[in-house]
Amino acid sequence: MKLIIRNSLFLGFFATSLFFTACGDNNRTDNTDNYNNFVTRIEGERDKWDTDTAYWTNVDREYEPMRAEMDASYDKMDEAGRKKIDDIRTRYDRVKGDYMTAREQKMTVNREASQTALRTKIFGAEATADLSNVNGKNIRSYYEKLVNNVKANRESYTPDDWDAVKAWYEKLDAMKNQFEGKDLSSKDNLAIAKLKVEYAAIAKTARVDSKIEQKVEEQTNKMDPAR
Repeated sequence: MKLIIRNSLFLGFFATSLFFTACGDNNRTDNTDNYNNFVTRIEGERDKWDTDTAYWTNVDREYEPMRAEMDASYDKMDEAGRKKIDDIRTRYDRVKGDYMTAREQKMTVNREASQTALRTKIFGAEATADLSNVNGKNIRSYYEKLVNNVKANRESYTPDDWDAVKAWYEKLDAMKNQFEGKDLSSKDNLAIAKLKVEYAAIAKTARVDSKIEQKVEEQTNKMDPAR
């Protein structure tokens, strides 16, 4: 009788263990399916990358706990389960990489367009991208245009704008050195020297302020990505 009871208890315990093990495996399978569906969803939402600025912030926030759970259960799974997780990870990394590439390309295009517009605003439509139309006789006017624009618009310049202005300023300086003693008059050279002092006084503080404002905005966006 005791033997029968012991056997019954053992079988009951064994059946219960199998049940909970099966439930655990089913939960892991269900979770993996959820992760797979999540990646499938974002693969089909490429149109939101440009229209929703908080999209990837929210995606990363949603994915990180999934990745942690997959990492925790990875070694407990059979080969088929691990292969499924590897596939999910690879697909997520691929689609995130596609987004980063597209984002960088768009930023480059926007930056170039912005710099072209700024160059035209400062120097006029006749100015070439490399300022190759500048010579000793007109370089003073280019300094004047640059300094006057900086004085008038320094509060609205972004850090990228300041980088572009700095590059044009240095380009003018290099060209001026080549024109000295040739077709650059002493009168224009003296006027340029005064403009350089004026530019340096403005750019030194305004450029730093612009970068500080950008950092503050970036931190604010991190705290409130929906802005």
